[in-house]
Amino acid sequence: MLLVLLTVGAGNGINQLVKSLIERPRPDMLEQLSSFSFPSGHAMMGLLYVFTIAYIISELFMSQKTSITVWSIAVILVILMGLSRIASSHHYATDVLAGWSLGFTWFIICIYWYESRKRKINKLKIKESA
Repeated sequence: MLLVLLTVGAGNGINQLVKSLIERPRPDMLEQLSSFSFPSGHAMMGLLYVFTIAYIISELFMSQKTSITVWSIAVILVILMGLSRIASSHHYATDVLAGWSLGFTWFIICIYWYESRKRKINKLKIKESA
């Protein structure tokens, strides 16, 4: 639960912070969103949501085949989400690339933290049982 809160919740906060620091306007189009464009929140948050779900599913099902299938679907979904933002003229391609990059970096940091925490807990359990 804490992993999801950290990846998605804090990830959204990071996205909003970067948007407010850079303040890049969106592409010109009628009825455009009023928020800033860089980095793409949809690309970043989509990656964080989908990759977090993929990580949890692959942790639950230890099958390598299931894991490869889940991660393949996750990557395809994230790519399609980002491309849809460009195709709909809500973002420039660089906004989407930045959203993916920032989201993936934050995801890896969160997973690294989670995995190291899990190892520490397992070491404590081994010491207690010995």
